Amino acid sequence: MNGPEKSLYDELSETYVPYDDITDYSEHLENLRKVAYRLLTISGVEDESIFRDVTYDVPLPLSQESGWTEIDVDLVTADSLSSAPHVAIYVTLDSEQAATSNYGGGLDYESQLILGTCRSSTGANVTVVLSNEYIIVSSAPTGDTTSWDQTIYSLNELDESYCKELSNHLSPPDSYPSKEPGPHPSTKRQWESLNLPGTDWTSNQIATKYFELNVERYRRELNNVQSAKSSLEKGDSLETLTDTLFSGLEMIEVRERNLRTKTGEIDLVLEHIGFDSKTLFDSYTRFILVECKNWSDNTPSEEIRKFQNKMREVGVNLGFFVTTSRLTGYQSETDATRLVNKQWNSPRIVTISSDELAQVSSGKSFYEIIDRKLFNQRFDTH
Repeated sequence: MNGPEKSLYDELSETYVPYDDITDYSEHLENLRKVAYRLLTISGVEDESIFRDVTYDVPLPLSQESGWTEIDVDLVTADSLSSAPHVAIYVTLDSEQAATSNYGGGLDYESQLILGTCRSSTGANVTVVLSNEYIIVSSAPTGDTTSWDQTIYSLNELDESYCKELSNHLSPPDSYPSKEPGPHPSTKRQWESLNLPGTDWTSNQIATKYFELNVERYRRELNNVQSAKSSLEKGDSLETLTDTLFSGLEMIEVRERNLRTKTGEIDLVLEHIGFDSKTLFDSYTRFILVECKNWSDNTPSEEIRKFQNKMREVGVNLGFFVTTSRLTGYQSETDATRLVNKQWNSPRIVTISSDELAQVSSGKSFYEIIDRKLFNQRFDTH
């Protein structure tokens, strides 16, 4: 039986640990991230509006001053991945003495730089820096982003009135910002979002009837996909990640990888080996094709047509198009998106984009993702 839900005051009070007493830094950072998540949910933010590990470009001149071209923000709240955040939370390990010139005074240079970089890069209305000893809140009064209020509080000297004030800052607004996040639209927000309700960040394993996966290994491979530089690295890393994904399906076996045919190359060939009960794959041919594209730009309809032709040539009726971007027409249901959903009787293509790859990283069963996408395609519901 679960005990009563903790208040925001309880969460923050129990978070205080003197910097010199920390022995495992990575573990303590992860604990702080969980505390930050709980602060948001206690303040009334819904799970679907919380996104974790979002990377933003750092604008000039801050990038020159800090030496950072990107900043990884631990948690943001937003209406969607295509809109700017209302709250941005950056988690760090530091002592209050090091962060301030004197208590009640201003921040030291490094802390001010972190706060300013996070605030300018995200465009958030409220920016929070949470550490093991203190919390800083910077907000724009009445939405005026030309001036900012900022306050630093010791976690060892909290009171209920401040916690109420903090909760008001973190709580969801009447309407979330609709503008693009930060000053740079190249923000890799869709990659880093892990926003599924009920996500267990401590779990390293997905184990369902139809799908099993070592999540820790998967996240390492996903990171390799994100950090790949050369064309060869981009292709190999995504194929490795895709191999891991489909190998986790109990009824599927990866039969071939980079199969050379007379007319071209097939990235992965899957074989449906059956299961002890009926599955969604029973309606399709024995072999399944997979195409992998590690691109930053949206995938055009021509690539979908090429893949459809490849499927027809070898006589398969199910294929997966795995891409690190999205399809053209993602918002307007045109071009490549419409082509995928156009005809049920043609070879069926299931697209796996950056959104779905992130969902698996946050604990969602890949089988359930495929099942839902096939259902949506069949009935044209999404």
